[in-house]
Formats: sequence, C-alpha cells, structure tokens
Amino acid sequence: MGNFSNVDISWAAVALAITTVFIALFARRLLPPDRADRGRLPIIFLLSSVALRALAVPIEMGDYHDLVTGVKLAAAITLAAGMTGIIGKLLFDIVVSRFFEFPTILRDILLFIAFVIALMTILQQSGANLVSLVTTSAVLTAVIGLALQQPIANMFAGLSLQLDRTIVVGDWIKIDDRIGRIEKISFRATTISTRDNDTLTFPNTYFMTHAVLNYSKPTATHRMWADVGIAYRHPPNEVKAVLEEALRGCPGVLDQPAPRVVLRGFGDSGVQYSVLYWITDYGQDVVIESDVRTRIWYATQRAGLEIPFPIRTVHMHQITEETTKAGADRDQDARRAALRRVELFAKLAGPDLDLIARGMKRRLFSRGEVIVRQGDPGDSLFLIDEGEVSVVLSVDGAERQVATLKSGDILGELSLMTGESRAATCIAAIDVQVHELSHELVRELLEAKPTLAENFSVILTDRQHSLEAEREGLNAEAAASRHDETKQRLLGRIRSYFRLA
Repeated sequence: MGNFSNVDISWAAVALAITTVFIALFARRLLPPDRADRGRLPIIFLLSSVALRALAVPIEMGDYHDLVTGVKLAAAITLAAGMTGIIGKLLFDIVVSRFFEFPTILRDILLFIAFVIALMTILQQSGANLVSLVTTSAVLTAVIGLALQQPIANMFAGLSLQLDRTIVVGDWIKIDDRIGRIEKISFRATTISTRDNDTLTFPNTYFMTHAVLNYSKPTATHRMWADVGIAYRHPPNEVKAVLEEALRGCPGVLDQPAPRVVLRGFGDSGVQYSVLYWITDYGQDVVIESDVRTRIWYATQRAGLEIPFPIRTVHMHQITEETTKAGADRDQDARRAALRRVELFAKLAGPDLDLIARGMKRRLFSRGEVIVRQGDPGDSLFLIDEGEVSVVLSVDGAERQVATLKSGDILGELSLMTGESRAATCIAAIDVQVHELSHELVRELLEAKPTLAENFSVILTDRQHSLEAEREGLNAEAAASRHDETKQRLLGRIRSYFRLA
C-alpha cells in the first residue's frame, strides 16, 4: 500500500457525507414513484464511507499501516461514488426533468465519466503512479476489454436508440411476436411491460438486428379494424351507414379521423365488411375493440341486419302453426301490458291498443349508446321496456343530467305527436330494450279516430304543465291559464302534423 500512503478524507468530508444523506432522503420525496429507488445506492455508498472512515480510527492506534491505508482508500472511493450519484439525482431527476426528459442511458454515462474522473483524482492525490498502473496491467486490460465486448456493444446500442429516438420510454412496440410498452432503457438492456403486466428484457443490441413495429410513432394515433359479416340481402350502403353510426361516441374511438366502413369481400355466408376506426391509447386496444364489436351487435339488431352463421351450419326446428301463434300471442300480450302502463295510451280501446302493439319495433341499445340526440329531427316515441336511460340537457355548450328514465317511462312523445326536434339527449345508462312507435303507426290510428288527438293533447299538456309549474313555481291561477294555452297550442300542432281536419 506504499503507493497510496497519502490517501485520506477529512472529518469535514465525513460531515458533508452525513449532511448529503439527509438531503438525499428529503429529495426522494420530490421524485416520481418510478424514480424513487434511484437514490438508494448512493446513500448506501455515503454511509459506507462514513463507517469506513470511523473504522480507520481504532485501526490507526495499532501498527496496521497498510490496513489503515486500504480502509481510508475505500472510504474515499465510496464517498466519491455516493456524492456522484446524489449530485446526479438532484441534477437530472429533480432539476432537468422539470424542463425535458433526459435520456436515462446518457445520464448514466455522464455519471460514470464523472466517477472515473473523481477516482483518478483520488488515486493521483494518494501518490499512485497512474502511468505505471496502466502499463503494468496491459494484459489485465486486454482480458477485461474482451470480457466487456458485449456490454459495451449494448451500451452503444442503447445510446443510439436514445439519441435517434427510435424508441423512447412509454412507446408501445412489437418486436418478433411480442407486444409491450417500453418501461426502461439502460446500459445493458431495454425493459418492456406487456399488456398482461409481464416483464420482458431484451439486450439493446437486439433492437439493432431485428425489425421493430412502433405503435406510438409517428403519432399515438393508431388505426384498428373490426371485421363483420352481413347477410347478402342487405344493401351495402345501408350496412355502411348503420355501422358508421354505431361508432359515434364510442369510448376510446376518435371522432377525427372519422370511423369508416369498407366492403372487403364476398364470403360463403355473407358480405364481409371492415370497420376502420382510430384510437390513441394502444394499451386499451382490446377493451376498445370489445366496445366497438358490442356497438356493432346492438346496431345491427336494431336495424334488422342479419349477422349470418357459417353456411355449413344447419338448424333443424319443428315449428308448428300452433307454437308460432302462441309465441306471437305472448309477445302481443307483453306489448299491450307495456302500453297500459303509459298514461298516453292507457285509455285506448282494445282494438286501438292492439294496432299500436302490433306495429311497435323492438330496439336494443348497449350501455353508453345515444338513443336520441338533442336537436336531431325525430318522429318516433320510445317506450322503455328494460334498463335505465339518462336524460342530458345541453345549454350553451354545457351538459348536465336532468333525469333518469326507467322501465315503463317514455321519451320522445313531443317528437312523435308534433314532429319537433329532440329536446334532450337520451343515453343508455345500462343495456336498454325499448319499443319504438313510429309516426306512421299513430297517424293510422288518428286517421281512423281523429278525436283521439284531443285526448293526446290533454295528456301531453298535463305532463308539460306539471314540469313547468314545478320548475317555475307558478301559482294556481297562472298555471291554469298556461295549461289552457298549452293545450290549444299542442292540439293545433298535432292536427297540423297529422293533417287532421
């Protein structure tokens, strides 16, 4: 140890090390959770330096000169390593990160160079002959160089990835048949987290020799496909319109670029369509695709579009006239009972109720789908059979939910009876089944019995009057006066809309 006889660290340096430990512990609170562990190793180095310097005191009392020199040298080196790490954490992880994301591997290289410079300074000040150390260890240097060929190649590969930003932390990529999100790029390897929350580690050189598909470049906007087969009897333009409308407002699907439907081919059992849509959160692609396919199923059911079974599937059913009639009768009874629960139709005679019940169309909506949109034209009414519907009102661009409709409630009665635009947006809060009554169906009834128009106007007036009186706090006299005015106005609009004498 004669060459290192001058090595030592002062007690002031020990005090500085202790102070730095407390600063580092406090600074860890300022770091994001994914970086909080970066200061752990430098703190261990600093505490080791303090312990080694304290250990040198009792050893100095004995005749152990070489041992004392070795302990002090170790204390100085660990002090340099700890101080380099803490300064790097404060500089790169707290100060620089407020302005931009500094590449991790470049940060590590700079800190390593700083430590090497500090180490050389310590050895030089201790009296060591650096030239002699280098020349006498040429063989060792060659052995180490050969051993470090692969780590050095990985280091430069990682540096290249970070500098040209081929991939960066946070990117979703596919390499070979593996898909994941870049979590870390270090000296040796790149860490990827899969959608199943598993961790994959690749040597950095692997990215230099294999093709990488980056879903986050050039932008996070990514196009997805959902294929569906529709029966041949449905016109392609009709199918496209239904499928494109189905994706309006679907969670995770971008409005721009707008979803698009293309006809891809003619299969054995149906025409093959692809729904093209765009997303920005590739980590949720499976969930978004599920929502898209759910919307497609509900939309095709409502529009009467058949998604056919494979042509080889054969269904054998024994259906008699009696079973068909029994099923139709049960369905008619259920619709009639649903109409009886609605004040607007509760007092209709049996034949009139049957006419309405036979003409109702069943519609299914999935959670989150818009049933009617505020301001859109409309001429039909919806009777809620199952589920819940949220009523949302938009005023000056601000939206708020004003009501929740449940089984037995109706929506769109004014559009049905007067043809006015939808007054609010109604959204399926959960999966909803409704019966739709069309303008043509009610017109057929009113043409046969025009006097029913006055009955409808009274019921609609009562409904609208009660809401306005509650909202505006009208007194009895003013409420009665407005009631008569509203009744006459609605009756006139109904007669005009249905062209009644």
